Amino acid sequence: MSLLLDGTNGITFNNATTQTSAGVVLQVVNAINQTVSNTTSNGTLVSTGLTASITPKFSTSKVLVLVGFRQGSSTVNGANYAIYKNSTNLTGTNGYTTNGLAGYSYIQFSLLDSPATTSSTSYTLYQASNGVGTVYFQPNSTGDFPAYITLMEVAQ
Repeated sequence: MSLLLDGTNGITFNNATTQTSAGVVLQVVNAINQTVSNTTSNGTLVSTGLTASITPKFSTSKVLVLVGFRQGSSTVNGANYAIYKNSTNLTGTNGYTTNGLAGYSYIQFSLLDSPATTSSTSYTLYQASNGVGTVYFQPNSTGDFPAYITLMEVAQ
């Protein structure tokens, strides 16, 4: 049995399978969105259009999801945000809540997912108005604060 040790790629076995070192970032996918969207959904999550897809190299990998965006609200009730993997809400019923943020603010959050697949997997940011009023996603379309989603596959 032949075995190739490589400090960057990990261990490659004679059957061409590779085992990487835990904690190594295997790939990074990034998407930006400068399209304004808004909702008066009052608790019902709707897609913002901010989405990215990744095809993990290993079914044991984790995917670190990082998002950043500018939001605006016409009400101090704020908004709820959630990350969906394909059609599954990963962040629970209310997701990330921005209560009391009437006006504009820049939001960033992350989560670590275990997709357990080597198939293409999409991650999308959803939003909901948290009460009466309008919530704006990416209200500044001039490009000063582009919304982003970054996916990082991390070996385990």
